[in-house]
Amino acid sequence: MGSVMRMIVITAAMAASGATWAAEPEVRFRGTAPIKAMNLSEENGCLATALVGRVVKRVFAADEIMMKSVTIEEATGERLLINIDDEKIDRANMAARTNAVRALQIMLREGARVNLGVYACGAAGRVLMLDAIW
Repeated sequence: MGSVMRMIVITAAMAASGATWAAEPEVRFRGTAPIKAMNLSEENGCLATALVGRVVKRVFAADEIMMKSVTIEEATGERLLINIDDEKIDRANMAARTNAVRALQIMLREGARVNLGVYACGAAGRVLMLDAIW
């Protein structure tokens, strides 16, 4: 069986069983500056949406390195709390984890204007989880 056929069979088997591949967090760079971070959260049946706003607050874990959440203000003045899936980032390999943490710190600095991909989860989609920054 060829490698393409084997991949199709594996993918079909995973789809039939309900299993998914959990993609590692991924960061794209221009030189040494992060310009896009993605796969920062799991979908878990949530609704994907995009937001644009300015970062007004960041909350860090006790180590003051890993970000736990960020508050953005949209053009309307509405503020939204966006949670960060630090558990998914912690499960990533060391390179992916380091790049994701660095991208969060740099791209989500207070005052930065950001485009975010988020998952709206929970009752009426009130819990927002960060999945991408660009």
